[in-house]
Amino acid sequence: DGPLHVVGNTIKIDSTGDARYDWGNGDGTVAWRFTKSVSNNNNLYLRDQDAGTIPLTIENGASTNSFIIQSDGDVIMNAGSVGIATTTPWAQLSVEGQGTNPGFVVSDTANNTDFIVDASGNVGIGTGSPGAKLDVVNTSNQLRLGYSGSATADATFDVDSSGNLIVDSYRNMRLVTHGGSTLELQYNDGGPIKMWNTIPSGNPYLYLYGWDTGTGSLQYTRMNVGASGDFSIDVQSGNVLIPS
Repeated sequence: DGPLHVVGNTIKIDSTGDARYDWGNGDGTVAWRFTKSVSNNNNLYLRDQDAGTIPLTIENGASTNSFIIQSDGDVIMNAGSVGIATTTPWAQLSVEGQGTNPGFVVSDTANNTDFIVDASGNVGIGTGSPGAKLDVVNTSNQLRLGYSGSATADATFDVDSSGNLIVDSYRNMRLVTHGGSTLELQYNDGGPIKMWNTIPSGNPYLYLYGWDTGTGSLQYTRMNVGASGDFSIDVQSGNVLIPS
């Protein structure tokens, strides 16, 4: 009943330097065992005797304050890498999925999935069941690409409720190919290809450019639709040829 009260083999230190401390189940059996093993580099182990597992290992030589739980609940790791479901983390944080369980999930306060990496390696944003390597689901602004955060230098990619893809660029939009490649626009199931200008004072027009090897410059043909529906072709140089 004094400062130290030991019953049975609760504490044991043998001649090899191994030491252990046992917590009982209340029936004479051991529930938990905290051990220091000389044969295992003097590491410390917390063993669940009932389950036969070692959920906690502290290796000899660990740096000062390697793991800290602060009074406000914050957890700090000052060195090394963190491995979740892996014993060989290869980054500051390595997470390995188990079976059909996702490897990483971020949810909001209502438990809606904001971000997920599923067991197949698919990434979902706004969906808990991504069907592609990157699956983004939202009612607007599914994807925004910007330059230096400027609101006047960005473009958004959206799919509306009808499945239409809308690319909205604040400035010019270019489709570029290299190495003699062909740029193709293909549509299925019929229907027209449309181009229009939503600015009331402007008319839609289409520039077709070609490289003049003689002058070393670009030459263009502009096709224009006027406000009354008139169609005109403006050629920078040369003739309009309509083969038979």
